[in-house]
Amino acid sequence: MTVHERTIRPAAVAGHGGCGCGCDGGSETSSACGCGDCLGRNATGRLRPRWFGGQLVGPEDLAQTGVWLLERMRRHNRLLHGWGVVCGVTVRTVRYGDGGRLPWLLDVSPGYLLGPYGDEIVVDHRIRVDVRDSLPGATDGCPPPDDPWCAPVRERREPGRTYYLAVRYDECLTAPVAAAGCGCEDTACEYSRVREGFALGVLDTLPDVYVNGEDDSRQETTGCSSRISETGTRPCPPCPTQPWVVLADFTVAADGRLSVDQLRNRRFTASFGGYGFYCGQPGQDRLTGWTEVTRQALAHAFSSSHAQEVMTADDPEAVRAMPARTLLGVARTARLADLLGDRTVADLARADPETLAEEAHAAEVPPGPVLEAIDRANLVLRLTSG
Repeated sequence: MTVHERTIRPAAVAGHGGCGCGCDGGSETSSACGCGDCLGRNATGRLRPRWFGGQLVGPEDLAQTGVWLLERMRRHNRLLHGWGVVCGVTVRTVRYGDGGRLPWLLDVSPGYLLGPYGDEIVVDHRIRVDVRDSLPGATDGCPPPDDPWCAPVRERREPGRTYYLAVRYDECLTAPVAAAGCGCEDTACEYSRVREGFALGVLDTLPDVYVNGEDDSRQETTGCSSRISETGTRPCPPCPTQPWVVLADFTVAADGRLSVDQLRNRRFTASFGGYGFYCGQPGQDRLTGWTEVTRQALAHAFSSSHAQEVMTADDPEAVRAMPARTLLGVARTARLADLLGDRTVADLARADPETLAEEAHAAEVPPGPVLEAIDRANLVLRLTSG
């Protein structure tokens, strides 16, 4: 598997607009950091171009269509969907072949997020980051030129202190093309595209919204609240002040080994992306996904001696409750079967991979079969969840 490495950005100091990369909330144009215009106070983001025959059109006119669509999308995302992790972007420590942890390194998997200002943040490949890196990082796909005279600068990370790996929207200009010059100048060049990307950063402190919390307004999502009764409406969410979405908390040991907690401050946004339903014919049990095809797929995740048990199971819960030892490949490693003990398939799927890998290392069990067993348990959980 190819690992795409990207230098990470350190946390920037908040500018006048509080965006974290120098945005001014009252500016007339949107910034590359994705500040947006919040509730539309920037009138430029609410001007939709109107074209007519014979109109003299300049670059600003053509660009305004993009500005209008972008700001409209940002407002829609922020006010209707909120912000946070939608899916993916798991953060894991990097391990040696024997299961030990490589110092200073974290892997971030692909995923999708909505930033606090309503920007889409798409992490489309696996990224490996060194948490000591303090060089200005690259917008994804737009790495800065390497300076052969400068060695990477390493940031000191205090042992035992909690740091936060976070991501924010970023963008850069790309695809230069020849542009019509003035007078004798015929070599002018202009960038013809804006590449949307992201920047990773290691934060010393949590962004304000994580520290201060938010109004307890979950009830207002689907029903009335005392606040709505008092004011006569649902209040608008406050405008964000920082662009960061925290992916994981981590601490560093003196030897550089990292301990990761990716749930403590990970903010999820509600999503219906994995939900759907069918209106099939009577007798088609498509609503639960418990079909003959599903049974056959599940049977391949178990050892041959237990495949028939899966095929004749009454319901998905019975499969999830089967011993983890019955998964394909587990029985071939006796020590792994002993390590799993009385765990069910559901228990194994919900187990922390890092903790289990450490237990396996202590029991002299190779990491490969452990990770394969976890993957198969997660596959069973997905197939039996409908």
